[in-house]
This record gives sequence, structure tokens and C-alpha cells, in this order.
Amino acid sequence: MSSETRTVQVEIEPDSGELGIRNKDPELRSNILAQRLGECKVGGTLRGVRYGTYRGLSAVLMLFRFTFHSPLSRKLWRYTEAKIEITFFREKKAHEAELKPLRIVSMFPYTVNGNVSQERRQWTFELSVPVGLGPLSPVDVKVNPKVSRATDSTVEHRMQIQGLIYSSDPNTDLCDIAMWDMCENEVQEAGVPHDFFCGIVVLHGTQDFQADVKVRFTIPLGGGLRLSGWPWTKNDPLLFHYGTSLSKLDQGVLQQMEELLLGKDFAELTEADYRQLAPLPTEYQV
Repeated sequence: MSSETRTVQVEIEPDSGELGIRNKDPELRSNILAQRLGECKVGGTLRGVRYGTYRGLSAVLMLFRFTFHSPLSRKLWRYTEAKIEITFFREKKAHEAELKPLRIVSMFPYTVNGNVSQERRQWTFELSVPVGLGPLSPVDVKVNPKVSRATDSTVEHRMQIQGLIYSSDPNTDLCDIAMWDMCENEVQEAGVPHDFFCGIVVLHGTQDFQADVKVRFTIPLGGGLRLSGWPWTKNDPLLFHYGTSLSKLDQGVLQQMEELLLGKDFAELTEADYRQLAPLPTEYQV
């Protein structure tokens, strides 16, 4: 049995009753999730929110941080893969005649490629070559000598992060789910980035909405086994109320967003702006 198939799946049941991070009031909270498995910890926070416009339409830009911590002395307890999935949705209120559609129009970073590590691979082939028979050869000669040929190649490996936005409804092109897939450099075996910063721009139509955040990860346990699953506790969704206080978020990040985004339409943001809002570790490249 290959190591790829020997996994332990862990997923929370919706009605399990386990405690997660709960909404104690309607104000937007900063903590998204906080999970722990031994010395491994996975955390998520909402760093900042800025309401504005995207090509003249009402939009909100939100910044997230996800942390994948594991002990440096225990290499098998690193995060070899991780998936972040954020789903936006609305629940109709009594005073609302209809729900305006939500749409993700931007996510960043979209693609991240780490530094290249090269691995040299060599293959040896044995080719069976039949012996040619001449007129004086014994008819019972059946020896098939083998000729060995070797070939080698260089394979490149790198840490990768790939983003994707898509719709939860296959019948519409209104994207309401943002996802990042992360995988380590298999040669370095250094895991996925310890800190991952990212951002999303959503058209909201001035109506309240919610966001459900899930993080899936894989940890090798040795012996060909891997631990893989969603977080073990169920968290309440994030509550986005248009125009309400953001006092529970990082005020330093909010001030940075104010200085960078004041007077700007979100569609005008440059690559340099994105790097300021969601910095990448220096060892990685976009």
C-alpha cells in the first residue's frame, strides 16, 4: 500500500456539539479558528476590513492571516499540504424584500511559487536483444543477452500556493468561494509557510453577509501514515454588517489600510499594493 493512500481522515460532525469560536455579539470578531494537535497549532485571524468600491460598485476588502506552526525539532510533524476555503453567503432577514447576489471579484495572492530545488533522477533499462542465427548456428540456440541503458534527468521541486474562486452553484457564474491550495517543496521538506497572508474583495450590495472559513491540512506521521482532516471544532461564521464598528480588529492594520486605500477604487490596486496588504515571506516568490 502506498503512502499516498494510508491516511487518517478527521472531520468534525455538524452536530457534534464541540466548542469552537462563537459569536457573542453581532460585532465582527478577529479570531477565525484556533486548533491544536499536540505541538502543532493552526490559527486564523481576520486582520482588517475596508469598505469601498470596485469599479464603482459597493465592495469590501478583507485581509486574513493563517498560521501553521509545528515544532522545528520534529520534522514529521510539519504541514505538507493545506487548503483554505472561505465561503460567503447571506441569510434573508424579515425586512429584506430580496437578497442581492454576493460576488468575489479579486483574491490575492493568486499564485505563489517558492525557490526551485533540483533533484537528479536516474533510470536503468534492460533491453532484451535476440541473438542472430546464421546458417551454421545450432538450431537450439535460444540465448537472449540483455543490454543495459541508463538515462538521467533533473526534476524541479518548489513550494506552491494556488488560488481559485468559484461558485457554489454550478448554474451561475457568481463566485462566492475563495480557496488556496498549498503544498511543500518535497525536496526541502520544510512544510508550507508558517504565516500566510491573503485578501479578498467581495461585492456586497450594502447588505449584510457571512463567511464560513475552513482549513484542511496534512501532517505525515511516519510509517507511510498521514493525518488529514478539517479542524476538529466547529466555528461560527464571520458576520459582516455594513457600516458597523470594527473595534475588535487590529487597529494598526486598519490604519495601514486607511492610508493605502483612501480615495482608491479597489480595482485600481497594483501588485505593490497587494504586497503591502498581504506580504509574502522573503524566501518565496510570486
